[in-house]
Amino acid sequence: MVDVLTLNYNDSETVISFLKSIKDFQIVHHILVVDNCSTDDSFLKLKKFENDKITVIQTDHNGGYGAGNNFGIRYLANHSRAEYVLQCNPDVIITEKAIYNLARFLHSHPDYAIAAPFMLNKFGKKEMESAFPIPTKWQYILSLDIIYNKIFHPGIYEELNLCLHDFIPVGAVAGSLLMLNLSNMIRGGMYDEHIFLYCEEISLAIKLKKSGLKSAILPKETFIHNHSVSITKTYESALARRRLLNKSKLYVIKHYYRSGPLSNLIAWLLAHLSLLEISIISFMGN
Repeated sequence: MVDVLTLNYNDSETVISFLKSIKDFQIVHHILVVDNCSTDDSFLKLKKFENDKITVIQTDHNGGYGAGNNFGIRYLANHSRAEYVLQCNPDVIITEKAIYNLARFLHSHPDYAIAAPFMLNKFGKKEMESAFPIPTKWQYILSLDIIYNKIFHPGIYEELNLCLHDFIPVGAVAGSLLMLNLSNMIRGGMYDEHIFLYCEEISLAIKLKKSGLKSAILPKETFIHNHSVSITKTYESALARRRLLNKSKLYVIKHYYRSGPLSNLIAWLLAHLSLLEISIISFMGN
């Protein structure tokens, strides 16, 4: 059996649609919705959907994506007997068969903490950001620059789309949907709660690797992700989202790559350059 964990922040409509899509799956034992201290009436709306299979709880503050998911993971560890947790955004569509195959993979590979399917966009096209290697320090620093990313496309597996294997060991998977081996996730340290949003995947991947745990993508399994429905409702400005991304990246560079003063300075300059790039792109788009 599998438990499902999803977060809500001021987006009950998307969460309710998601609940309706999976509530009758036999493989799903329990569904936990964590309301990340919404400022609207989301929590009350979601509470109306509680039953023997669906539980809705609320954090006492909005600590971000990682803190909200950790809150849910700890709750399930204390209140559920499920070994595996499908942790996902509410703006996804997945089949029961894909959930079953993810759980079966983790059951047969106890040294893995995470398994994920191939991510599709709303048009059914495969997203190469479904999985990515853990970058080197300088790859990660340079990725702060938008133009560098557009030219060199760092941080993806070029061969991923052509792979015919049942699974591929990877450095990290996209955080929009993944299945956790619950005990391995806790042993690996879970999410870094100093990161509010973005970059959770890389920091988690580094922590899991240090604990001797692995991640995999199952390229024959898929799910659809309606990108950033919830995030864009909260952060409508591309510049605001970029500032948040930069803050998280600079934190990871300092605390996970142990960068020195020169590296931190270069990263800071590239982060501010990216804000200028976003402003120019937005201006030209208008």
